[in-house]
Amino acid sequence: MTSCPACSKTIPNDANFCLYCGVELDIYVKLMDVVEQLASELGHIPDTNDMRDSGEFDPEIFYGHFDGWDQVIRKSSINVRELLIEDIREVADELEKQPSQSEFDENGRHGGHQINLEFDNWQDAIDAADVAEVSDEILLAEIQRLDEDGYNVLNTAAMREEGKFSQQKFTQRFGSWKEALTAAGIDRQERLLEDIRAVAEEVEGQPTTTEYNESGIVSSGLVTTEFGSWGEAMDAVGIEELRPDREQLIQELQRLDSEVESMKATVLPEHSEYSVHQFTDEFGSWTEALTAAGIDRKRRFLDDLLTVATDLGGPPNREQYMEYGKYTPGMLVEAFGSWQDALKRADIPAGPTRDELINELQRLNESYDVIKARDLPDDSEYTVSDLIQEFGSWEGALEGADIDRSLRFRSDLLRVAEDIGELPDKFQYTKHGQYSHTDIVDEFGTWVQALAAVEEVVDNLTTPDTEPDTQGAGNAGTSDPGPDEEPSAGRVLKRMKDEFGKTLPD
Repeated sequence: MTSCPACSKTIPNDANFCLYCGVELDIYVKLMDVVEQLASELGHIPDTNDMRDSGEFDPEIFYGHFDGWDQVIRKSSINVRELLIEDIREVADELEKQPSQSEFDENGRHGGHQINLEFDNWQDAIDAADVAEVSDEILLAEIQRLDEDGYNVLNTAAMREEGKFSQQKFTQRFGSWKEALTAAGIDRQERLLEDIRAVAEEVEGQPTTTEYNESGIVSSGLVTTEFGSWGEAMDAVGIEELRPDREQLIQELQRLDSEVESMKATVLPEHSEYSVHQFTDEFGSWTEALTAAGIDRKRRFLDDLLTVATDLGGPPNREQYMEYGKYTPGMLVEAFGSWQDALKRADIPAGPTRDELINELQRLNESYDVIKARDLPDDSEYTVSDLIQEFGSWEGALEGADIDRSLRFRSDLLRVAEDIGELPDKFQYTKHGQYSHTDIVDEFGTWVQALAAVEEVVDNLTTPDTEPDTQGAGNAGTSDPGPDEEPSAGRVLKRMKDEFGKTLPD
């Protein structure tokens, strides 16, 4: 004997259907297998839309054996409670707080309907998911615990790695990590000063930022953020900052220039005892400091750009220079105003001319139904960057080449209108049109605006150029429509082609 999977009554092992509830056992088991497999694949409780989109059977089949979809789910072996709890926790993590039921309905994979079936109320669901909101006291006690256990709480690393809560929970509750530390009775600034003094004793003098980064409990960047500058931190700790004079700074720059490959400000922490702010305080900027030291950075840029161009056998684009150059394209653009100007200053041919780009666009326009920027990499020696550098934008390049894509779109819309006897909607156009309706929407903004543009063309091209011949004789035998005759789309299309020539497709 065995139990009926539907009503749990005892039935014979070889029974094909339940004598009590009448369910057909083979079909019932198959339906349960399908819905359970779907839940496993989706990772959530499937609804009828899921079954319709991804399941093996239409949901209607289930209704011949169950009293609604809720019974399908409850009769299955799907762990509904576990999936709901997991969903609540994921929403809580996403929102970084305990979600309300409306927030869960908006952000969760399951609706409040499933919650109400499984739990007595929303609070019971929150308690089961263990995402109840914690108090300020508990949060602050966690900071204090980490501090007492010897972890460095001056930044958020200890909480991220060893704490019970996310750093975001503290910033949401207290405004910032520093304010959370203050609320926990920890003075971050005083802790930093103590640590700087310890490093100063270790190096027997004022520590440089490099020395502090090697021996301090946080980075010199956090110290600078806390005090405004490294010098101000030194003042606050009571250590007189070693302030080199102008000549010492110049000599240091010249020394670096002879030893390092690239004179970027980023070389200082690794190669110099001086910090960037010491140079900027004295000279106003890093570039002005280099100039004062007789280091012509622009000349270095141009020499390196010319070296890369020689190695490549032609003018490099930004991507190529980024890969092969000593500096960055952004540094050259900042120095010379634009990439093209940098190439010109280096006496390197600055890429294709305007006429060459226009000819290429017109060639592509004849090759493609609708020319798009993504066509260039596959079918052109030029890049979109070449066009943007010359014309300012992709749209500006099309305008410069006298390419009006909207004419093609409007003419094809008109052709479809002639075929079907009315202006098409998107579905009709998808069936009969030459282009993608999404391209048309991108061009005009909306489908309605595209149709309005077609109607405007019709209005403009069907207005008689001259007053009609009221005598009648002069119009005999002409194929032009009379003043009261509704002009056909075909006539308007012909006039568009006559007016715009090869711009429009046949």
